[in-house]
Amino acid sequence: MVPMNVVVKTVLLYAVALTLFRIMGQRTMGDMMPFDFVVVIAIAEIIGAPLADQRVPLKPALLSIVTLAALQMILAYASLKSPWVRAVIEGRPLVIIRHGRTVRENMWRAKVSMDDVAEKLRQHGITAVSDVELASLEPDGNLSVIPKREVQPLTPRYFGLPVSHTLVDDGEINMDGLREAGISREWLERELADQGTKVDQVELAIIDPRGRLLVRRKRPDEIRREGAPPNK
Repeated sequence: MVPMNVVVKTVLLYAVALTLFRIMGQRTMGDMMPFDFVVVIAIAEIIGAPLADQRVPLKPALLSIVTLAALQMILAYASLKSPWVRAVIEGRPLVIIRHGRTVRENMWRAKVSMDDVAEKLRQHGITAVSDVELASLEPDGNLSVIPKREVQPLTPRYFGLPVSHTLVDDGEINMDGLREAGISREWLERELADQGTKVDQVELAIIDPRGRLLVRRKRPDEIRREGAPPNK
């Protein structure tokens, strides 16, 4: 029969670890940065010790887990506020391919072989280095690839055909969309007023290739929550 204290310790450590990982954010669940990886491995080791050996006290393990989680959150916040801290903790992208040619020095620094690069390129649907304009090895280990123009998929924009433009996204005006569509903010606000709404009440507004303004309003409960009363 399994002692109840083992079950209780297991459930408690599991609950604490799950809660802390949720608090630390989604970055610890996806492609992890080096310091995220260290924290995850350390927490896993700490959790395993009191479970494998009943003589290991529980309180120091919990304190260590909470301390590591707090350290991770502090460093994550600092990296958001300071580019210098972000560069020290996370590192910087390394250019592996430029203008269709490999940068051997950076490949050596990143400790990646040509086979590794070729594998990453195949995942992006590219089989030749010469087809790559720029490829960078990101701090999380992923390879971001920008193909050369001549091998990029054909799109309406490539042929100079009219395309749709996003003008409002979640209550915020997309100035780039306005500029690309060649329309003014005043025209947009006037058109929205004609439809009985305002910018901050719009979830999405686009102008299609025919010049029609298509608007999707937010739900009334979302508008109330943001402090803007819905139109009758």
